Amino acid sequence: MQGRPAWSGSMNTHLGLTAVTLFAALSAGAAPDLLPNGSFEEAEANGAVSGWTPDTAGMTTVSFARDSEVKRSGGASASITISSNDNPSWPAFCFALPVQPGQSYTVGAWIRTRDVVRVAYVATDFLDAKRERVTFASGGTISGTTDDWKQVSVVAQIPKGAVSMVVKLILYGSGTAWFDDVTLVRDEAYEAGMAKLQQPLPAEWVARGTTSVGDLARVQRLFQAAAKGGQYTFGVIGGSITAGGCASSVDTRYAAYVLTWLKEHFPTAEWTLVNAGIGATGTNYGCLRAQRDLLSKTPDLVVAEYAVNDGNEREYAETYEGLLRQILASAKQPPVLMLFMMNIAGGNAQEWQSKLGRHYGLPMLSYRDLLWPEIEAKRMAWADISPDAVHPHDVGHGYAGKLLTTLLDRALTDLPATPVPAPAAELPPALLTEVYQFTHLIEADELKPAANTGWAYDPGSGWDKAWKASVPGSVLEFEVTGEQLFVSYWRIRGSMGRAQISIDGGRPSVQEAWFDQTWGGYRHMIKLPTGGPGKHRVRFELLAEKQAESSGTEFRLLCLGTAGK
Repeated sequence: MQGRPAWSGSMNTHLGLTAVTLFAALSAGAAPDLLPNGSFEEAEANGAVSGWTPDTAGMTTVSFARDSEVKRSGGASASITISSNDNPSWPAFCFALPVQPGQSYTVGAWIRTRDVVRVAYVATDFLDAKRERVTFASGGTISGTTDDWKQVSVVAQIPKGAVSMVVKLILYGSGTAWFDDVTLVRDEAYEAGMAKLQQPLPAEWVARGTTSVGDLARVQRLFQAAAKGGQYTFGVIGGSITAGGCASSVDTRYAAYVLTWLKEHFPTAEWTLVNAGIGATGTNYGCLRAQRDLLSKTPDLVVAEYAVNDGNEREYAETYEGLLRQILASAKQPPVLMLFMMNIAGGNAQEWQSKLGRHYGLPMLSYRDLLWPEIEAKRMAWADISPDAVHPHDVGHGYAGKLLTTLLDRALTDLPATPVPAPAAELPPALLTEVYQFTHLIEADELKPAANTGWAYDPGSGWDKAWKASVPGSVLEFEVTGEQLFVSYWRIRGSMGRAQISIDGGRPSVQEAWFDQTWGGYRHMIKLPTGGPGKHRVRFELLAEKQAESSGTEFRLLCLGTAGK
């Protein structure tokens, strides 16, 4: 929703958009509803919705109504109708209330739509004392025509400088949207968690969360250099946790805690953050893209976070070792801090990953060991740190960030008075394999087919560019060089089919692009041995067979990668 104009209502706000979209985040529990007339039972004498301010946002083709014919519960709903989407804006029903920085609220609503071009959704604006916009948050969107009511929610965490919040029920585009059973509840558990983060972590927690201090020489060498000033880059690489999933802003992600620490302790140095996190990906993709997304920025310090997205097996540890070796051998020989996050069951890949950390003498910090004992002892609930089964919210990110900075504190406290020597030019022999230290990534737009019947390149939106086919029997071939082949393709619950992949005419591997979950799609990656070093020919053939629930046979090839010689 970039670039929307200022709200033209009585609050005269300025809008600078940095949206945070969180779906069904942070359970409201039994907290009281703070929103009067959220079910629109009350009406003004003229029949209009009572207590809510309609804002046309400058549009002349919009109308607002209290609709007693279409409602989810009770006697009415609130509706917005826009007859034309020419010069669209953001008309909304608005409700304002006073708030304080650090508070957290969850807005819930049910939406129904008819012929909506673009979207209907719920948002919150945070305003300062001059009634100018500080920032905003928005929830899930609804488009088209819905047969039934759809629930959306948005987490509203009040930023610094905000003194009021405006809850907005928005229709952007054209059509009709109905809103009903809108609720606003305060999340005091989140607020208590954030307040607790203002205190140092208990020493007992830090001790168990520090899997290994490792060899701090690379960290301390960086500190000695940064004390003299200069320009430095801090990089993070991992999955959706690192990318910031379920954090309310870039300032509440774990990486922000480290960046702030570096700036505070080395104020004469200039620090830049490179966030190379990509959701739903592991080190099999990470070892392929490290050069492009991270090492090309020549980082001076790196945090690697893959303990949730990787499996706790040797196969994943091999690709992780390749990633680590690439980073450690890169231009600035940066220190690497390994971070072990966890899922709702306390599971992660720490067992295998810590073997690598010990082999290379790397500092290792375990979010799992820091917090899981508290959860097991029921002194903490999973909901205190995460809104879903994996991703930490601001409180969880805060714990991870503070754990990382305790290691930095220790390295600074023990900083030698004499210069720390440079690391050895050569890495130690690989623990498992060095094959994945040498990788090559070819995204869809760079793939050059050696043969093609029935496949076409689709630029998509950029991030989802692919070679695709939907007619069974379509064949696509490429020539590659390496000992291992990586294939990444799109999996989603939709009109997706199957393809068989063979290398040098060998036994084919059948891959399924249909996904049984409803939360969306993701980049699925597989690894296939090529049979040895050198050149190989890989063949993709679209099959007629498909999953029974799929309505089509489409297959989207996203990229190829190779490892080894």
